[in-house]
This record gives sequence, structure tokens and C-alpha cells, in this order.
Amino acid sequence: MTADYSGSIAIVRQGVTLNCAGHTISGDGTGAGVGAFADGVTVTNCNIHGFYTGILTSQHGTRILGNVLTQNVEGIRVAAATGATASGNSANNNAERGIIVCLGASGNTVSGNAANNNGGVGIVLDTVSANYVNNNAATTMQMAASSCTPHPTTN
Repeated sequence: MTADYSGSIAIVRQGVTLNCAGHTISGDGTGAGVGAFADGVTVTNCNIHGFYTGILTSQHGTRILGNVLTQNVEGIRVAAATGATASGNSANNNAERGIIVCLGASGNTVSGNAANNNGGVGIVLDTVSANYVNNNAATTMQMAASSCTPHPTTN
């Protein structure tokens, strides 16, 4: 990106990289700031605020790297995805959750992130298996069995 953007971005083509180069994506409190709806998408160097979810993926091989997610309901949602990586992100000061991995997600890596001062939980793992979570700084971390419902934009 070469400028700030107001509104959601949906990535529907496989292998696309969205590099915001430090620019901001802002919303009105609903939807997802960036929806990665294809395999192998990379979202990097974005400042995202004002959405229900800052970055949402349910696809294989998504890479969420070095983003700043604040003032959303939840910063990052990895739902039913496989082989995704969330690393080097700052998901602080969101209304409910910093990072949530849920809905059967497996084989994902969540490492080197900060998830502090969120209204609920820093990092949530909910009904998932075989995910690698390490070296994160989070105010709280929760293993749950029912806190993740389908995303409001996919109901």
C-alpha cells in the first residue's frame, strides 16, 4: 500500500502478499479489516483498527507477519485454518481478544507476538489440535471449548 485506507480488504486470490508498508487500514467497528480468503496469502506491516476482527483467515498457509492490531473486538482470528503462521504481531488493546485460534484449526504456528491489555484474553486456543504456540507475550492465555463462534460476517 502507498496510503492509508478506510474499509475492508478481501484477498481472494492464492499467493497474494498485502504489504501495507506501515499504512493504516481503519474501519467502523464491523467486519474484518483484512480477510484472507485464499491459500498462501501474506499480510504484513499493516496497522489495523476499528473492525470486529483485524485479520481473519480460514485458509491454508496464511502468513500474518509484523502487523499492529488495536481497537478491534479481536486482533487476529485463525479459524479452521491449517499451516498458518502468526508471528511478530502486536495485538494489544482490543475489546475482547488479541489472537484467537479456533474452529478446528490445526498445524498453525503462533509465535513472537504481543497480546496484552485486551478486554478479555490475550491468546485463545479453542477446539484446536497440533498447533505450535511459543515465545508470545500475553496478559492471559486460555484453552477453551466454546468461546469461538462463527465470525459475524460469515453467519
